[in-house]
Amino acid sequence: MANKYTCVFSLDRRSSADGIPITENVPIYADISFKQRLRYPTGYRIDVERWIDEKRKDEKTGEVIRIQQVKRNCYGTRDKKPIAYNFINDDLKLIQFSLYELFRDNQSVTKEMIISLLDRKLKKTKNRVEVEADEEEKVDTSLWGLFALFTKEPSVTAGTRQIFNNAYNTFKHFEESRKHKITFEECTPRLISEFDEFMKRDDNRTGKYDHIPLRQRPNIKGHNTRLKVIKTLFTFFRWAAKNYGITVIPFENYKKETENYDDPVYLTIAERESLYNFTPSKPYLERVRDMFYVQCCVGCRVGDFQNLSKANLKNDEDGVYLEYAPKKTIREKIRVCRIPLSSKVQGVIAKYDFPDGRLLPYISSQKYNEYIGELLKEAGLNRKVMVTCKVTFKSEYKPLYELITSHSARKTFIDIHMKKGVSESVIASMSGHVKGSRAFHRYYHVDDAQRREAIKVTE
Repeated sequence: MANKYTCVFSLDRRSSADGIPITENVPIYADISFKQRLRYPTGYRIDVERWIDEKRKDEKTGEVIRIQQVKRNCYGTRDKKPIAYNFINDDLKLIQFSLYELFRDNQSVTKEMIISLLDRKLKKTKNRVEVEADEEEKVDTSLWGLFALFTKEPSVTAGTRQIFNNAYNTFKHFEESRKHKITFEECTPRLISEFDEFMKRDDNRTGKYDHIPLRQRPNIKGHNTRLKVIKTLFTFFRWAAKNYGITVIPFENYKKETENYDDPVYLTIAERESLYNFTPSKPYLERVRDMFYVQCCVGCRVGDFQNLSKANLKNDEDGVYLEYAPKKTIREKIRVCRIPLSSKVQGVIAKYDFPDGRLLPYISSQKYNEYIGELLKEAGLNRKVMVTCKVTFKSEYKPLYELITSHSARKTFIDIHMKKGVSESVIASMSGHVKGSRAFHRYYHVDDAQRREAIKVTE
């Protein structure tokens, strides 16, 4: 029979010299009670307003459960470094599970045993790959062993992990085509060039993959897709050198190409407002219209947007703001995006009130993109836009509704504000772009009205 114990998480309660409670960047403790009491410092800190401590009733079992965790899309700190909410919450769960195993498997538990166990467990779950000394021999340090480990890096976002996995699978397919196992020693600039040429022709245009299921057939890879795979390989070799002393440098003399981008595809302010005033024929398109309009007005990446909750709204004396920390750059620098919300945006958000605090009726990214195209087509947003195929490099015109995605909302936000003369630094403070970001300037397009104004100045 397991020993009885309890573990609850609490925020440190302190006051300033003036007697005012400190509510920012306060430590999170695990308060453990058994035959003794122990307050264990988790090492994490969080603002009080970003912490959840409430009881909820399980709809299936009727059991009342205490929820203690960091709010979604918020961040805390550890060793003065920013840590995203999901990593903190994962460690809090790890503490609970580790204690459960400890008390289940031992008749007598001491404070020293608890501290030793939790120190070791939390060290293993830092936001980088670490291996305990007694497990180090078990790591497969071959090319494919480390590449597989690299794709499981805990510090990256789900989108980046997908890019890592795609690069792994493509490089593995290249190995299969050569019918010879690739090792670290064989990775030279010449092999990388051979791999790049392989990606250019590895698809089913000739029907050579007709014998395998449709979903398993390699797709045509455009210029930027190939470069993304090559860049991932470069990152992997650098990671292997830093963490495992792999001295192979296949990119030392390799000439890397540059990415090729079309002008950004976005909505004009008139198109954005016409979408706001449009009444869709179906309820799900109305919800998508509301989501897309709000996203166009706040400029979030879709990953951040889908995690927004009512906790991200801040009511100040001069208005309502949306505040969040972009997941993509949170490990590089603490950067809080703060966007004033217009009355229209506030009105859209006020339509929805979900028990879990979601800001809007989010759906999967795939469905979101699919329905955005359907919505714009129904709304008659069919302006012709020139795009260039990244495989054939031939240009063609396509209607706007075929090109707009959830990421276009971010481009729309930046382009509209640039054309209104808002400074880049102010826009970046709302969009979350870091200083010197090359992507920022890809989201802005000079139009004919600006060109005409430029010519008038010289007449």
